[in-house]
Amino acid sequence: FVMVAPNRPHLPPNKLVVTACWLKKAKAGDKNLRNSWLNGVDLSKAKLVEADMSGARLVKADLTRADLRHADMREADMRMTILNQANLAQADLIGANLTGAWMPGAYMIGTDLRKADLTNADLHNADLRGANLTDAKLTGAKLTGIKKDKNTKGL
Repeated sequence: FVMVAPNRPHLPPNKLVVTACWLKKAKAGDKNLRNSWLNGVDLSKAKLVEADMSGARLVKADLTRADLRHADMREADMRMTILNQANLAQADLIGANLTGAWMPGAYMIGTDLRKADLTNADLHNADLRGANLTDAKLTGAKLTGIKKDKNTKGL
């Protein structure tokens, strides 16, 4: 169940706005979630392969074990988002705000995290082989047990 908010002065016009909704195991049909407001939404185990989520607001959303391969999440606001064991392989997270995100065991092979804000994010046991973290903010990030290789940049 998804509700689109009517035009209101405090909400962006013609945008999908969902808050505190349960969309567990959802599959994105047209995969266009650009600039959507999905704060606090449960998207655990959702299939969002190649979804366009650029500029989306996913503050405190639950994306546990979500399949986000090749997703476009540039400039997404994902503060305090749960990405526990999420598959973010080859995803584009350039400039995303992942401050305080919980990402243990996230699969991020080849993920583009340039200029992403990972301040105080928990990335323990994440797979960052081939990921690009050039100019990413990693202040206070928990990086114990991460997997990286010679193609991992910015660490």
